Amino acid sequence: MALIPGTNVPTSVSGTGTQIRTNGPLEGHIFNAGLEKPDILPSLIVKFPQYYLLSLTDKIAGASGELFSNTHAWNVMDRTRKSTTLTYVSGATTSSVVVTTDIAGTTADEGYFLVGDIIRVATGSSTQATTGTMYRVTALGSSGTYQRLTLSKIDGSTIAQADVDGLKAGHVATAFAEGSAGSGGFRSYLPTQDYNVTSILRRGFKVSRDAMAQKTWIDDKTWQFKNEDFEQKEFMRDVEALAMFGNRYKSSSLQGVNQTRGLLEYAAGSGQSVTFASSVGVQESDWQQLLQSLYNQNGSNDLIALCGRKILFDTQNALADR
Repeated sequence: MALIPGTNVPTSVSGTGTQIRTNGPLEGHIFNAGLEKPDILPSLIVKFPQYYLLSLTDKIAGASGELFSNTHAWNVMDRTRKSTTLTYVSGATTSSVVVTTDIAGTTADEGYFLVGDIIRVATGSSTQATTGTMYRVTALGSSGTYQRLTLSKIDGSTIAQADVDGLKAGHVATAFAEGSAGSGGFRSYLPTQDYNVTSILRRGFKVSRDAMAQKTWIDDKTWQFKNEDFEQKEFMRDVEALAMFGNRYKSSSLQGVNQTRGLLEYAAGSGQSVTFASSVGVQESDWQQLLQSLYNQNGSNDLIALCGRKILFDTQNALADR
């Protein structure tokens, strides 16, 4: 059912929806009694499962649950082990070099790496292209707003600029001499907090006076039933669209209107973005690049893609077995 602006516009709807009528023609009627099953959303989910986007969360253990407040908050723990890109500063052709990382730190005590850490640089000069080289952090410093490291090899051999400059390094372990003091320092693992708010969705429909007089269930052959059926289906489409496109807003007023944050806003804010040539369309290599970007986030082995019709057709064409 498509909504065409200016065409499918109801002309018989009256009232603003802001008035609450506790008494009147509906008093004591089945339509005003809360029905026999007041859990409206579960009933509609069974009736219209094709419009229930959030059924995906029911398949994830612990992902669904009842909320007892209109604001839901949770903690998000970042990665506890970091990597970095090194920028050479000084010390080439000696047994230790100074490099700057891309990890924030305005003083020697800030940043991720500690004295005694062992890091591995996977590629560099021709002698370490396949095996990589291990370095030990011997001193800490800062360069503007980034952490700076002094690196040495365990065997004390010399280091070339090409061995470290512009290359990726990952934290492997630690190394200390027997009887040495301390552990090089400590790290604090502090999560960040995220939240979302619930949206109140409503739809209304007009009950005929004939239905009110009968005070009975309306059978499925009458227009009254179809009218209610349309609104129930459109209500589920409201839930589905809001879960996808909602922009989070929490009103400062107790009676203000809140809006929940949708999946698209979450993906745009914390997901991975891969561009492709619009004239060519989505290719297999684009999906491969996206999967590689998502891999290090330690997500699920099963990925669900929500996409438009054009990308779906391009993907089917790109992945076709020819």
